Amino acid sequence: MKNTTYLNVRYTDYNPELVYLVEILTVSDSQQNLYRTYVNPEEEIFDYGLIYEFGATANQLESAPSFPAVYEQICSLLQGQTVLYHMPSNKLALQAVCNRYGLLLPDANYINSERIVRRVWTEHSQSGYGLGSMRAALDIPADLTSAEATYEIIQRAIEHTGSSLEELIELANRPRVRLRENSHIESMEGNPEGPLYGETIVFTGSLDRPRKDLRDVVVALGCNFADSLTRETTMLVVGNYNNPTVLTTGKSGKLAKAEKLNKDGKAHIEIMSSDSFYMLIAELTDAFEAD
Repeated sequence: MKNTTYLNVRYTDYNPELVYLVEILTVSDSQQNLYRTYVNPEEEIFDYGLIYEFGATANQLESAPSFPAVYEQICSLLQGQTVLYHMPSNKLALQAVCNRYGLLLPDANYINSERIVRRVWTEHSQSGYGLGSMRAALDIPADLTSAEATYEIIQRAIEHTGSSLEELIELANRPRVRLRENSHIESMEGNPEGPLYGETIVFTGSLDRPRKDLRDVVVALGCNFADSLTRETTMLVVGNYNNPTVLTTGKSGKLAKAEKLNKDGKAHIEIMSSDSFYMLIAELTDAFEAD
């Protein structure tokens, strides 16, 4: 596998539609080319904390191109490629922002490198497999972008195992045997054939759809469903969460716990609003049924 691509997509306000940064590292033989652009979310932003962390300012985002303006360039870099990204939020955000503007997700072989990390370094199989934690664990230079850091992690995995990238991708795609979680509400294991297989989802807050119905949908798409939030959780959907609701009504216990686990490096839980999640599962359900 000579040509590979590494993707990082960042969004704000717990809303995957509000993408503000796209990084794409293209690796061909011994050459590397990095495409990095800020994106104007074209909506008022309430949480600038993450944006500042990645070096952007409000003025930079206001003057940055909109996503449709950079879409063709992104497609030219991703289309038909093997694309590795660390944690599911990257692909979900790319899908969400494409949906927002009525654009197609670039057709590529998307691989979640977090699955490679959890299987290569078993000490990180339950926690500490996020990008920040693995940067520290593998002593990856802090000045590398997230896309470049993902590439470095994969190179370390190749060196550590003596395997080829193709073999590591095959390892990542193998179904995992997961134990059923103990929970006071019915937990269910995800469909191994679903596009979100290997993720564990928890809901919090008031939802306008019955949780049993949502459970059946996400399980069909591959997610494990649990009622209790733990370090095993990879996705948290917050009901009635429209910016800036959380600023006025306060955070649920699960949301506060998820943020603390993420901050302490004990988990990497993707947090999104129920509205954004409904949009994503609608798209994924259509694609899954079409397959």
